[in-house]
Amino acid sequence: MVRTAVWAKAGMRGYICIGCLEKRLGRLLTPRDFTAVPINDLDDPWKSERLVARIRGRSRMQTCDCCKQEVHAVDGRGLCFACEAVQRFASMIEDATDLDSNSSVDLAADLVEHLQSRILERLLDAGAPVKEFVADVRVGLMRQSPEH
Repeated sequence: MVRTAVWAKAGMRGYICIGCLEKRLGRLLTPRDFTAVPINDLDDPWKSERLVARIRGRSRMQTCDCCKQEVHAVDGRGLCFACEAVQRFASMIEDATDLDSNSSVDLAADLVEHLQSRILERLLDAGAPVKEFVADVRVGLMRQSPEH
């Protein structure tokens, strides 16, 4: 929840996503734009990564060159965790089997989805303090992108 003055400046009533609010304001939100209420609690696992980044004061998320999702980190080739894993697994599968490139990517994507699910289960069960990593892994679980 943002401060009343921020909401009024955007000319808003009702609900709006962070991106649309920022577009109306003509700027990125900062931590001082948010009120100190329970709904802004960072422990809530269902907040969008963009919202969490703004509340924390990280205005600069990175965009994966493959899936175009906003994540906390990309590798040297501009790939998020999920896309990098799919591409690496696909290459290994193609080298080790008779599968063509498309079939290798499909199998790799299935393996990565399973791997992400297991990582999340383990980390969440253990209560590990690695929320940013969990959030980036979760991004891959919430999208379906055939262009890996």
